[in-house]
Amino acid sequence: MNFNSIGKILIGLLAVFAGVTFFACSCSCTDSQSNVPDNVLKSSNRFIVSMVGQEYFDNYIKPDFQETKKINSKYYMVYNFRIPDKPYVDSKIKFEVDSTGSLINRENVIGLPDCGADPGKCEFKVNEEQARQIAKDNNFKEGIKDWKVEFKWDPQNKQYVWSILSTFEETQGSNGMRGNGEIMLIDPNSGDVISTDPWRIM
Repeated sequence: MNFNSIGKILIGLLAVFAGVTFFACSCSCTDSQSNVPDNVLKSSNRFIVSMVGQEYFDNYIKPDFQETKKINSKYYMVYNFRIPDKPYVDSKIKFEVDSTGSLINRENVIGLPDCGADPGKCEFKVNEEQARQIAKDNNFKEGIKDWKVEFKWDPQNKQYVWSILSTFEETQGSNGMRGNGEIMLIDPNSGDVISTDPWRIM
């Protein structure tokens, strides 16, 4: 067998391997999506649209079929929420629905702002740099280490916030970390300070 024949055989085998790999990946993605019945997905989508509007949903919210799960007769629905020109907005929307796609408990919905009731809740005009400046302007203490700054969903206020955590004391021991400090929550739409509270880990 000459080198040309061997080369053709190797190329053929590589092509077959690539085709099998592509098919396997495609099937995996399809299987993940097929775990959610069409009526459940459509009903879940409609619930989110009722809160944020169709255009907002189409632009920024997509189902996450890798994290969505069927638990007994319920579905734990997970969506990615991202705004490309505001990279700090990169979160998850989570809620449970029954086998018909109906919401089980509105109080347990995570990460879904009510833009319909107040469109201003979905603008997120305040970026991290501005949030830090707001904290400084309100005499938020520096602490002993860099602030921990997060854009996150706050379940108590049921809205997204800038969370800024300052550490006053911190020690590491056999029982783990101990420390205390303050945490400030800032509205990422208006820039208002929502709260400033102490935190402590004993």
